[in-house]
Amino acid sequence: MGTDIDIQKIFRAKNQILDKILDNLKLWDGEVATGINLIESNQAFFDEIEALNVKLASENLTSIYDEKYEYKLNLIIKMQKKFIETLKDRQEDLKDSMEQLKKKDKVVNSYIKTDKEPIFINKKL
Repeated sequence: MGTDIDIQKIFRAKNQILDKILDNLKLWDGEVATGINLIESNQAFFDEIEALNVKLASENLTSIYDEKYEYKLNLIIKMQKKFIETLKDRQEDLKDSMEQLKKKDKVVNSYIKTDKEPIFINKKL
């Protein structure tokens, strides 16, 4: 019976961690900087889940099915995909902006004459 309580505790802990990850993903404001912080904090949560999975594996209890846990995992996967797509879109926007800046520099340089013409000195003078 004591083992069942530990198993239930572990599953509750895993579900609570998944709730925290979901909350982080839901509260993301779309900014790149906060996205980086979100990735770091979620990684810590995933590490906690991995540690709990190791505990379950040591007891040979990895085949126990938890419907709520699986539902939350699928939800996290969907939200994570959306998160990654948004970051990729931001990355493309930044690349486009960088290209525009490079083009502006090329246009400016084409209008400004930077080549100096050679100067010949007449030594006979």
